[in-house]
Amino acid sequence: MSSSIEDKKKNSLYRKAIIAIEYRPEAKVAFESLRKLPKKFKIRFLELLNENPKGIVEEYVSVVQNEYTTWLNPYDRKELNEALQKVRAIGPNAEEEFKSVIDILGESANPDTVVKKIISTTPSALVEDENSALYELCRKYNDNTIGLMNRLGVSYNKGGYYYNEKRYDKFVDALANADRDQAGSNFAMAENAEGILKENTDLNRESPKSLTDNKGFFQN
Repeated sequence: MSSSIEDKKKNSLYRKAIIAIEYRPEAKVAFESLRKLPKKFKIRFLELLNENPKGIVEEYVSVVQNEYTTWLNPYDRKELNEALQKVRAIGPNAEEEFKSVIDILGESANPDTVVKKIISTTPSALVEDENSALYELCRKYNDNTIGLMNRLGVSYNKGGYYYNEKRYDKFVDALANADRDQAGSNFAMAENAEGILKENTDLNRESPKSLTDNKGFFQN
């Protein structure tokens, strides 16, 4: 093992956890079972394992899974949990705004109204993940999320995003499909414009002869 890897292991906040994962096969399996969860929950597992690297890793996984479920669906109303997933797709700022509104207004708040308002006031600058597809679309059109919806014909209704009469669970998926269609439409328009230009050019080339052939007609 290289010295750089050893140095990282020594300096890591989770040094004991890293050693446990390296030398305890069940710890490695447990950690890998959480790979699809958001980063903070994988870190939570490392914290638990680091506190007691000899402990029962299955119990740590159970703790993390329970915390993840609570984070994923923190509200009693299904509609609010679904709405929360929508704003999470936009970014952390949108998520915090949603939670703040629900904390103030309570679970009686209309989730569709809250989501629409957040979408309408979320500029591309607040989409923090610069590698995300949503960020790229905002930058491509130089517009915010509500501007993209208006430009591309995407709407939000009853917990889903709609484009061309098809429902999408994820905001960015609806926008991406609309963007692809927009690109195809622009290409078709460009081809059509080239065809019209070619026809006009051909007519212009023929016009002197046509005028000559019909000279008597214009003289009458």
